[in-house]
Amino acid sequence: MRKLRNVRPAVGQPTRWDDLEVFGTIALGIRAGKTLQQIAEDPLSGAGGARMLYFRLARLERALGRRLVDRRPWGRSSYLTEVGAAVAGKVTELRILRQQVDEVARGTDIPLLRIVTHATLASALIPAVVRRRRVTSGSPDFHLELVVVDTYAHALAAVNEGRADIGLYLAFREFDRARTPRGVRREILGETEVVVLCPLWHRFVTRTRSHTRPVLLAELAAEPVIARGYVDLQLLLTSARGRRIIVPNSTDKLAYVRLGLGVSILPKLIADLAGRAESVVLLPFRPVLRPVLCLLRPKKRLRSFPDAMEEFLDDVKVACRSALRSSARSPRRVTGIA
Repeated sequence: MRKLRNVRPAVGQPTRWDDLEVFGTIALGIRAGKTLQQIAEDPLSGAGGARMLYFRLARLERALGRRLVDRRPWGRSSYLTEVGAAVAGKVTELRILRQQVDEVARGTDIPLLRIVTHATLASALIPAVVRRRRVTSGSPDFHLELVVVDTYAHALAAVNEGRADIGLYLAFREFDRARTPRGVRREILGETEVVVLCPLWHRFVTRTRSHTRPVLLAELAAEPVIARGYVDLQLLLTSARGRRIIVPNSTDKLAYVRLGLGVSILPKLIADLAGRAESVVLLPFRPVLRPVLCLLRPKKRLRSFPDAMEEFLDDVKVACRSALRSSARSPRRVTGIA
């Protein structure tokens, strides 16, 4: 690739907001340990492909007259320069400011609480909190917006950039390498375990009466696997020999396993919340993976929350801890889904 040895500002060429947006995404990806290739290929990056990503990055560097990213050969990690790191921080502030401008322009008197979370938590845990609040305190005097994202890194980015007020997500210490940004405070509510979902008649279940023999990754990789999400694909990327069926959510995992179409892995908390079936058994998994349930919120609050919002968040934390305790005590045999 041709190197820009002397990056000089283009006369009369101001910085463009869309270029700053793309650079903000690049900076988040680099800090999460991704290569420029991975960032360009991520459909959520908004870069429009590798060619457009480099074009926008080069155009921004020319407009600023400074190198922002220390390039490496395609497919290898790149690094933010000192100036690039400083500009990335300002881009985050600009995103927050833009969000505030949008809120002022809407002119609503009713506050909005934006929560970014996992699909199962959005559909199975938070509704129970809303219902309990409605029974005890009446309808909440704020709007509630739930946004579902695919990875913990996306939840971190949404809170850090001001696109969400709260993040609620499971983080895997072994795979989620994204460091918590300085502007985000992370509170660990508890942990759960990753288990293997098997049909009742599967050989993993019938080989022992106690249903306590762990399933090894090498054994799992040879089976038809119902996969979803970043962690599944990371585990099975190099070792999978059986075919995979990739599904959109955790409920689909349970449904496919119940029909005997394959086996799967899932955090036990999510399996307990997503639904239950007499014909599905949860077995221990090795290597041991214990994801933690995290509550994410900005360290510097840009707007005050009314008391009702704070009480609602307290109820969410109580519900999460209660669900984690119940999941830890519940048997691995799943009982009850149609």
